Amino acid sequence: MVKLIGDNFTPVTAGNYHVLDTWIGSKRRPECIKTGSANIPGYETDLSSPCSRVRVFEWLHGVAPNPPNFEADWDHIREPNFLFRREECQSVMKRSKEEATLNDIACSRPFNFFVEEKHQSS
Repeated sequence: MVKLIGDNFTPVTAGNYHVLDTWIGSKRRPECIKTGSANIPGYETDLSSPCSRVRVFEWLHGVAPNPPNFEADWDHIREPNFLFRREECQSVMKRSKEEATLNDIACSRPFNFFVEEKHQSS
């Protein structure tokens, strides 16, 4: 079993929920630099475009087949929005222990990580 944990122990406060983010290994394609906003998507709306919502990110280091298939898991309909031209990493954004969605976020932020939980055999 894989468990989402982290070494980022900053307390979660209002407006500071990104301390629970975990980078999942995909990054915005360099040719897909389209800045959005809270109301404008940061991707091409043409589904056949290489920079459409389903193709704007790519897995790095062969961790999974490209493109990532996360259409239904984004935080809201305008994500990824590439705010301030710096949200190039894709992360799991945990707002609470029970709630998580996908978000694009700056790669320079501190991220949590995954570990494999080992069970002892009896």
